[in-house]
Amino acid sequence: MEYGKNARIKIKLKTGEEFEAEGDKAFINEQKNEFLTLIGKTNGDFAKMQKTEFARPKQFDSAPKEYKPDPEAYSVAQNFNIPKFLRQAQRKESLSDVNAQKEDTSFTNNAIVINALSVWQNVCRTEGGIVVIRRKFKALTPSSAALIIAAAAKILLKEPLYGALKLSKSMKLSGFMEGNDRLDRILSSELKQGTLSFEGTKRNRSYKISDEGFARAFVIAEKLI
Repeated sequence: MEYGKNARIKIKLKTGEEFEAEGDKAFINEQKNEFLTLIGKTNGDFAKMQKTEFARPKQFDSAPKEYKPDPEAYSVAQNFNIPKFLRQAQRKESLSDVNAQKEDTSFTNNAIVINALSVWQNVCRTEGGIVVIRRKFKALTPSSAALIIAAAAKILLKEPLYGALKLSKSMKLSGFMEGNDRLDRILSSELKQGTLSFEGTKRNRSYKISDEGFARAFVIAEKLI
């Protein structure tokens, strides 16, 4: 085989011995023969080699490797409606515009982030450590009502874990659960979707709303205002 001005050879025999050399043709042949002599082989044994690799040094490679960017960790569909509390708007240059939004906004790193507290206060109220939806909205299903209650408990009561007994009482006071209804059946769809999770046994069970569940509850609550 013709070699370029500089080349590299790598040989692996079935017996496990390996040989690698880099240089011109004469140097590689010399090193190869010394290697075969040391292990008791001859040039005729090359036919029995398991693997032989010839490669030019890296400096002779002219074709760059194809670059493939890492896949995006998360992407949002263009038609996805982001809840208002998740949106960020650029700070207005006019002070009058900023002052008009002081009640419902806060500044973080030159961006305006809409405060979600007023949404939960308009839709829910607290009564003795219990969250109650202010009125029975016809558009709400029992499972969606439970999601809103769990989200409101996290904001209004600062309780990320809302007990099953509390949630049952909240549902009854809000008009979304009657005496014969079972809370676990009402929440089954939310638990399957991962918008709610629970901790503890049936009697001492507490429910926790996920980030996805909170975003969904906010979208629903915002439409009720």
